[in-house]
Amino acid sequence: MKPNNLATLQDQLWKIGAFKGIKDRHGRESTYDTAVDGIEGNMTRTAIANAKKMGYDVSSGTLRKPSKTIEMT
Repeated sequence: MKPNNLATLQDQLWKIGAFKGIKDRHGRESTYDTAVDGIEGNMTRTAIANAKKMGYDVSSGTLRKPSKTIEMT
Protein backbone atom coordinates (compact mmCIF):
# COMPACT_ATOMS: atom_id res chain seq x y z
CA MET A 1 0.00 0.00 0.00
CA LYS A 2 1.31 3.43 -0.92
CA PRO A 3 1.26 5.77 2.08
CA ASN A 4 -1.04 8.76 1.85
CA ASN A 5 -2.38 11.41 4.18
CA LEU A 6 -5.54 9.46 4.95
CA ALA A 7 -3.59 6.31 5.79
CA THR A 8 -1.39 8.39 8.10
CA LEU A 9 -4.48 9.77 9.83
CA GLN A 10 -5.96 6.26 10.09
CA ASP A 11 -2.70 5.04 11.65
CA GLN A 12 -2.87 7.83 14.23
CA LEU A 13 -6.52 7.02 14.95
CA TRP A 14 -5.57 3.36 15.41
CA LYS A 15 -2.79 4.26 17.85
CA ILE A 16 -5.12 6.29 20.08
CA GLY A 17 -7.73 3.52 20.10
CA ALA A 18 -10.38 5.30 18.02
CA PHE A 19 -11.12 2.13 16.02
CA LYS A 20 -11.82 0.09 19.16
CA GLY A 21 -15.19 -1.64 18.93
CA ILE A 22 -15.73 -0.74 15.27
CA LYS A 23 -16.79 -3.61 13.02
CA ASP A 24 -15.76 -3.99 9.40
CA ARG A 25 -18.27 -4.48 6.60
CA HIS A 26 -18.31 -8.22 7.32
CA GLY A 27 -19.26 -7.67 10.95
CA ARG A 28 -15.81 -8.59 12.29
CA GLU A 29 -13.81 -6.55 14.78
CA SER A 30 -11.54 -4.13 12.91
CA THR A 31 -7.89 -5.02 12.52
CA TYR A 32 -5.01 -2.74 11.70
CA ASP A 33 -5.11 -3.86 8.06
CA THR A 34 -8.85 -3.22 7.67
CA ALA A 35 -8.68 0.10 9.53
CA VAL A 36 -5.55 1.57 7.93
CA ASP A 37 -6.27 1.11 4.24
CA GLY A 38 -6.14 4.67 2.88
CA ILE A 39 -9.85 4.60 2.00
CA GLU A 40 -12.36 6.88 3.69
CA GLY A 41 -15.41 4.87 4.62
CA ASN A 42 -17.78 4.29 7.50
CA MET A 43 -15.07 2.87 9.75
CA THR A 44 -12.85 5.93 9.29
CA ARG A 45 -15.72 8.36 9.80
CA THR A 46 -16.73 6.53 12.99
CA ALA A 47 -13.13 6.53 14.24
CA ILE A 48 -12.88 10.28 13.59
CA ALA A 49 -16.10 10.80 15.57
CA ASN A 50 -14.67 8.63 18.38
CA ALA A 51 -11.46 10.68 18.40
CA LYS A 52 -13.46 13.89 18.68
CA LYS A 53 -15.36 12.42 21.65
CA MET A 54 -11.96 11.66 23.20
CA GLY A 55 -11.04 15.34 22.93
CA TYR A 56 -8.93 15.25 19.78
CA ASP A 57 -9.16 17.82 17.01
CA VAL A 58 -9.31 16.26 13.55
CA SER A 59 -8.92 18.80 10.77
CA SER A 60 -7.18 18.88 7.40
CA GLY A 61 -6.13 15.26 7.78
CA THR A 62 -4.27 15.81 11.03
CA LEU A 63 -4.97 14.66 14.55
CA ARG A 64 -4.10 16.76 17.57
CA LYS A 65 -4.98 16.65 21.20
CA PRO A 66 -5.69 20.22 22.24
CA SER A 67 -3.73 21.37 25.24
CA LYS A 68 -5.82 21.90 28.30
CA THR A 69 -6.25 25.51 29.20
CA ILE A 70 -7.13 26.69 32.63
CA GLU A 71 -9.69 29.44 32.67
CA MET A 72 -9.09 31.98 35.40
CA THR A 73 -12.17 33.58 36.87
